[in-house]
Amino acid sequence: MLLTSDLEATHRDLSQCDFNFRRFATETPDLLDATAILNAVNSCNFLTDTFQPWPTFVRRSKLRSLANVARGVANLLRKVPGVAFQGDFKALSGFYGLDSAEHGELLFASPNAIDVSLGRGDFIDTEDGWRCLEFNFTPSVGGWETSLVAAQYLQFPAITRFVGQSGVRPKYTSTIEALFNHVVEHAIRFGHPPGEALNVALACVPEEFAMVAPGSDDLLNDVLSAVLRRRGLTGRVGFCTFDDLTVSGRMIRWGDRPVRIVVDLTDGATPPAVFRAFKAGGFYLFNGPIERVLSDKRNLGLLSASIGTGTLSADEERLLARHLPWTRIVEPVRTRFRNQEVFLPDLLEREQAGLVLKKASATGGSGVLLGRSTDSEKWREACAEALANGHWVVQERVESRPYLFPLGPGCGPHDVVWGPFLCGQSYGGVILRMQPRSCEGPINLSLGATVGIVFEVEG
Repeated sequence: MLLTSDLEATHRDLSQCDFNFRRFATETPDLLDATAILNAVNSCNFLTDTFQPWPTFVRRSKLRSLANVARGVANLLRKVPGVAFQGDFKALSGFYGLDSAEHGELLFASPNAIDVSLGRGDFIDTEDGWRCLEFNFTPSVGGWETSLVAAQYLQFPAITRFVGQSGVRPKYTSTIEALFNHVVEHAIRFGHPPGEALNVALACVPEEFAMVAPGSDDLLNDVLSAVLRRRGLTGRVGFCTFDDLTVSGRMIRWGDRPVRIVVDLTDGATPPAVFRAFKAGGFYLFNGPIERVLSDKRNLGLLSASIGTGTLSADEERLLARHLPWTRIVEPVRTRFRNQEVFLPDLLEREQAGLVLKKASATGGSGVLLGRSTDSEKWREACAEALANGHWVVQERVESRPYLFPLGPGCGPHDVVWGPFLCGQSYGGVILRMQPRSCEGPINLSLGATVGIVFEVEG
């Protein structure tokens, strides 16, 4: 496929290098053979057919802009529960479905892992700039593993030849390294004993632990060892289940090893004894039960609805106006849409083609309906359900710029979601999720999208 004017504009905006690579790739048979590329770089056994065979070369200034926007939106979302409920833990707990007001108060009592939480946003690069679709405050979100295979792409002969001819020096931000840097710095800041090993447990549910790829712990330990060595420390990291961890007072042990950091990959299903030990200050937990509150998509609706109410600073207003699509909790109320007051149920019917329905707690692309690709009867049924239970949001649809990636025996235009990682306040790299433009439905791996590697370049 030729690089049409809109595709050319997209890729030149990413970088001149990326535009040159697309032109080179469309003329290079080896780079149109997706299976050959993935087989060649699959030395770590992490790659599957969900990986995109072409990398993307993005100028650092564009990635810095994405990181800044992601950080700003994430920080505002972290504040939403506290600002919206003003210390009323009974109302907060009722809204987020917690057991009791006491449970809500305990979650937010220090330490709470909010400011240092790990997560990944979903952003669209539109003709008017970045738009945040949602933010997932969980370490279990996909894409971290790309750090372990990125370098393999640069060793594929055709890509090596392109890089050599171009004279570029592509770099990659390792999300795994950023994660370990973050948790180690946090442990040191809060008084980790200098002579003690700093061990990290990656706690999974048993079903996911059974699917961990062979050799994963060795690869992760290579990264953690380098991070610790720079600080004069030692330690180990590995996947486990919470059943492998023993709680003794404030302390956590994994066999004979004391554990200072637990990264909870169970979507917040932290055992009470482990959570109590964290609250007592014996170790640090990322992110734990607080992630279910922070990741609730209704926070986007609360934040969007706060624009123009006087609760935000001028800078916060500008940030949200530019980067957060109009979003509301689905309920039978009057609200403002495009500077007009409307009755939300009427709006859902009238503007179906330009709206997206999302279930507040859904993940992995489930519970998402795009109005333009949903049958009108199914849309009405979904809207009725959403209005009845109050656990859905509606968001104005935003359009991805077109990107050129392999498609079948050739290549074709794709829509792309950008997934910047944040480790607290630090940028932790980015993954792309892309889907052929001809497909309908959300851009999600469970629905047929692929994952793309991003290399950073100058210019």
